[in-house]
Order: sequence, then C-alpha cells, then structure tokens
Amino acid sequence: MKKSLYLSSLALSLVLGSAVCFAGGFGRTAEGGLLDQTMDFHLENGTFLQALSRLAVEKRVPIGFEPSLTHEEKDGLDIQVHNARLEDVLNLIVQQEPGYRWEVRDGVVNFFPLNSRDEVVETLLGTPIHRFAPKVGLNKFALRDAVIALPEIQNFLKANEINATRPGYFYRQKLPARDVDLNISNTDLRGVLNTIVRNSEHKMWVMVRSGRKREFLNLGF
Repeated sequence: MKKSLYLSSLALSLVLGSAVCFAGGFGRTAEGGLLDQTMDFHLENGTFLQALSRLAVEKRVPIGFEPSLTHEEKDGLDIQVHNARLEDVLNLIVQQEPGYRWEVRDGVVNFFPLNSRDEVVETLLGTPIHRFAPKVGLNKFALRDAVIALPEIQNFLKANEINATRPGYFYRQKLPARDVDLNISNTDLRGVLNTIVRNSEHKMWVMVRSGRKREFLNLGF
C-alpha cells in the first residue's frame, strides 16, 4: 500500500557541531555512544517512516529525515532483532530501503536520499544561521515557527517563492516542554534542527516540499 509522503509526515508530526561521521549505511562511525546502544526492535510489514518514527518515539533516538522527491511509503519492511546495536538496526533499515543512507551529524542520525534528492531542501538545510535563540519551554509548534522565522530562512523562502505551511494544531502534546537550552550560533539550518531533536523531547525532524510546483515547505517535529 502506498501513502502520500505529506500525509505520512503530517501524521508523524502528530505522534512525535557540524562534524559528519559518514556510515554509508554499512560502516562504523566514531559516534560509538549513540550507535553502540542496544535495543529490541520489532517491525512487521511496516514502512520506512514507521521504522524511523518508532526509533525516535519509542527508543528516543534523535533522527533527521530528508525525503527524496519521489518518496512513497510502501509496506513490507520487516525487522526482528533482540539486543541489537543501533548501528545494526540502521543498516537493516537501509538494506530494505536502498534508496537511502544514513550518517551521524551533531549526534543525530540523519537519513538522506541517494537519488532524486530535492536540491532546494538540501540547499536550505545548508543555509548558514548566525544564531538560533528560542525562548525556553516552547512546544514543538512554537519551535517550528521559531525556526521558520529566522531571517536567513525567511530570505531563502522569499527568494525561492516558497511558502512555509503550518501543520494542524489539533495535537495534544503528551510530553511537557522541557526547559532545555537550544541556543546555537554559527551553524546551518541542519545544525539547528539537529540541536532541537538531540536536546529536546522531540526526537525527529522531517523537511519536505509539497504542492504542484513544490511551492510549500513542510517542516515537522
């Protein structure tokens, strides 16, 4: 069964240093503390997004997801492991979804497409950010708005004639917003998003464009 990425990412939004350690989907990285954690993980006939969201929500693994332009959610992903290292679980996921690879950036597992990558989103994620200094205790919607309101992001969106959409605000947040410091300077947008999911209770970000001309930007935590 195929599902639209936008609806899947919206559903996810309702449940849920710049150095790179590239794993290529199969290698070892220097992020041993993150990748060496062990877990039981069971998913039968699931989808790629279900696997990522369960890692984020149930296992508290910080994840960033940059979907491909042609991404479609398809059932059929099966993982049945006991006391497995996170690195092995990640490798099992991309073995069954070979259009993606993962890498660890800023202590966060980032998934990105090997083909049909959205160059606009890729460029946006690499946009330099002078400073991100949100108020303490913001919920995930207010955090999302604070990110979009950054002057560097506003300038990019206007220059590329892109509108930032707002998710439905009918979500009842299960976890209280923690008083954590999310301030970060001299980074890029990816670094901002990774800081949020690494340090806050919101453990996954998804960024994708939608619309007939891909004129809408969807950012969800």
